[in-house]
Formats: sequence, structure tokens, C-alpha cells
Amino acid sequence: MRDLIPSIDNEPSGSIIKLFGEARREVTVFAPYVQKHALEQIIEGVKGSISIITSWKLKDLWMGASDIELYPFTKDHSIKFYINNRIHLKVYMTDWERCILGSSNVSERGLGMARRYNYELNAAHEEVDVDTQLYLRKILSESTLA
Repeated sequence: MRDLIPSIDNEPSGSIIKLFGEARREVTVFAPYVQKHALEQIIEGVKGSISIITSWKLKDLWMGASDIELYPFTKDHSIKFYINNRIHLKVYMTDWERCILGSSNVSERGLGMARRYNYELNAAHEEVDVDTQLYLRKILSESTLA
């Protein structure tokens, strides 16, 4: 996996799909904006449990930054769906050990899946240190399970 992942040639979705495919137990996504169709593509083939931590603001749903269809999708696929309206970080993590983090939301434009993608830059980390794990777990603990 490359260290820096720009939004070209269907990236970063390809790197995230590869990372998620290597998960042994669980996949965790922190992103303020999550669109169902983009999420479906990056979690296809995930063997372990999946948790999504996202903001869930009416204006974001109305503007299409997030999808209202996300909630029933997560319930139908046994995905843990957490709401935390303070998050702005974007982290794609496997087993609380490895991650990709950067500027990409879970959207076709953010993940480089659309013809007119956003300019994003992400970085792959092969080892998530303990302090970062604690920080992310604190955010999870302050989130509401929907």
C-alpha cells in the first residue's frame, strides 16, 4: 500500500477496499458524510463486523452530503451506526491496527469513484499507535448508537 493516496485513478477507494479486505475482525469508519452507494462499494467483501461513526445533520441530508437511506442499509446489513455531530475526521480502520486517514468522505466524489471527483489526499498507516487508538475510542464512546 502506498503511503500517500491521491484522488486519481479510482483512488482512494481501491486502497480502502484492499485495506478492508485484509481485516481479520472488524472495520471502523469515521466520516462526517457517508453516502450509501459509496459505502456499499468499499465494504463489499468485508468479513468482520463493521461500525460507522458519522454526523447526521438534517441540512447535510437535505443537501445530499449524506443519505437518509444509510440508516436502513446499516440495519439490514448488521452494521453498527453511530452518530457524533462533532466529528470532521475521516479514518478508515481495520482491527484498530491499520488505517487510511485524510480528507476523503464516504462519497463517490470523495473516494475518486466519480468522473468529476474531488481533489483529496489520504495517507496509509501500517501501525496505529496507542494514543491514536485511545483518541478514536474516546470519540466512539461519546457517540450515540442509532
